[in-house]
Amino acid sequence: GKLAGVIGVGGFLGMNEYTVAVPLSDMDFTRNGQLKLNTRTEAALRSMPEIDEDMIKPLQDDRLIGNSV
Repeated sequence: GKLAGVIGVGGFLGMNEYTVAVPLSDMDFTRNGQLKLNTRTEAALRSMPEIDEDMIKPLQDDRLIGNSV
């Protein structure tokens, strides 16, 4: 399977929110650990298809997915 981050989009205070899968290659972290999406605007996220959360497999806790600065 592909590695992706699961992000909630849309909605207000958790209502009507849905989840999309963003490839890890589109993600970065700032120096203070904030998540930064490289190529996705909010409109682009809203246009992505909703994912079936039952199909998500979490990574093991000790798996390194990138270098935090």
